Amino acid sequence: MEKINEKLENIEEIMDLLIGQMKSHDEKLSVIIEQQHSQADDKTTITTPDGELMPSIEELNKFAVSMNELKEKIEHLPKAFKLKHQYEINSKFYFTGAIIIFLVVAISLGSSISLIFRNGELETESDKFKVIRGAYPELAIEIDGHYLKDKENLIKNADLQIHQHKVLVEASLKEAQAKKDYESARQAKKSLKDKQKKAN
Repeated sequence: MEKINEKLENIEEIMDLLIGQMKSHDEKLSVIIEQQHSQADDKTTITTPDGELMPSIEELNKFAVSMNELKEKIEHLPKAFKLKHQYEINSKFYFTGAIIIFLVVAISLGSSISLIFRNGELETESDKFKVIRGAYPELAIEIDGHYLKDKENLIKNADLQIHQHKVLVEASLKEAQAKKDYESARQAKKSLKDKQKKAN
């Protein structure tokens, strides 16, 4: 966008120079035409300061008309701010589109990762049941029978038993840690008493 602005500014500068030159040429032409009219009756030839022949009145009038047409065309050229405004609208549209695409990609990627983890968990559970089916076929057949009869209660009871088992395991670990801490504290107390006896 900076390059476009620079080009537009250069065009505006050129236009200002052309308009200035045209005004100076108009002034010179008007002076020359007045001289031509004043000396039209004389047969003397008029020369420029360079020694060249002065153009005729018709040629000067044609040149003046072409300069006026060029001036009108330059004045009717579109202004720079219209192009800038259109460019800003397009840039906002593309920016909004890019944000929407980024959000869609991020959501899709997050969903895919979540589904991959969930699929891994289901595959692990399936492998575990295959091990039970192979090692304890009677138990697997019994589970299949209960599953076909009352799926909802079986799953509910299974979830409850899994939760209770986790609570028992955590309680056992805490108990073992407490016993270990108690033993270490008892040993520290005993060694401290032994040191005091030796000191006495």
